[in-house]
Amino acid sequence: MSISWNKEYVDISQYSSIHVGGSVKAIHSITSHEHAVECILAIRIREGLNMYIIPIGGGTNTFFDKECNAVHVLLNTIKGINVRGQNDSTVLLTIGSGEVWDNVVEFAVNNSYQGIEALSAIPGTAGGAVVQNAGAYGGEMKDVVVSVQAINLDSGEEKIFSHEECNFSYRKSCFKTMPSQWFITSFVIKLHKVPVGSIVPIPEYDAVKKYCEEKKLYDVTLSDVRNIITEIRWSKLPRPDVIPNCGSWFTNPIVSNEVGEALLARFSAMSHWILPDGSYKCSAGWLIDHVFGKGYSHNGFKLYEKNALVITNPKSINDINSFLSFEHHIKEAVFEMFGVMLEREPVFIEAPSQ
Repeated sequence: MSISWNKEYVDISQYSSIHVGGSVKAIHSITSHEHAVECILAIRIREGLNMYIIPIGGGTNTFFDKECNAVHVLLNTIKGINVRGQNDSTVLLTIGSGEVWDNVVEFAVNNSYQGIEALSAIPGTAGGAVVQNAGAYGGEMKDVVVSVQAINLDSGEEKIFSHEECNFSYRKSCFKTMPSQWFITSFVIKLHKVPVGSIVPIPEYDAVKKYCEEKKLYDVTLSDVRNIITEIRWSKLPRPDVIPNCGSWFTNPIVSNEVGEALLARFSAMSHWILPDGSYKCSAGWLIDHVFGKGYSHNGFKLYEKNALVITNPKSINDINSFLSFEHHIKEAVFEMFGVMLEREPVFIEAPSQ
């Protein structure tokens, strides 16, 4: 398969759902595992190790610096949802990393496979969901991922990562901490089979339970859970194809039991969760809302009117410096009031030093 070098120095902003970023050396659309190996080796032969190679999927959790002219981007379009193995109670699915993640959830629910229905309506590709250890409404990717197939972006080496080697943690994996080292091409998940139309547990999450109580939904199916999660999600978050955004911009900070109790003593209404080890997970959205309020804007960038955790770019202003300044302003103000430092969830690809 030939590698095209025609599109050089490409505006990358439209490949990120927040619509900021400068130019990159080239963008290559990758259609298979073999194509990825070929492309990586071709770039290394032509450019050497001084050129960065960065994989992206839907761009819903990645944004770029200005003038990333020493960066080749691999645009992941690897498709496929295939049954790898099964028994009476479980099924293994091999997922192409360029699949739209919500299509994977839809496939599972339609086939009565339980385990990822709480992750409905998360934008982006399946590979991006692994990189981020995407999670919502009580579920996380780490709960279902068995193994990950990836290619080393320096050498073209192919490797299968076990679940343990992925080093999953809250909204992280080894692939997120090393975005320029590995390109995920596929992965295997393990789901549970349930009888078609059978009653399943309601996710143990306050917003879901509240929704079900209001709608008087006491017995729900997998399809019901998917529909509920989707409706709740889009009632709180803007669709990236309508208002440029990357979803939740900050992770919920986790603080010690002592710090959490001290914060509650000062801010009794603070939204939080107490974790099994006694530490506190604080709602980043609540912290930001308490300082700024929903809908706060500056230099054209804006906190979403329904959710202060979401930074939007409603006018598609492509000014990375102003955008990072807006982000820093939020972090600084939250730290000043609460003594808690917020951590960015999307991956920022900085311009490599020349």
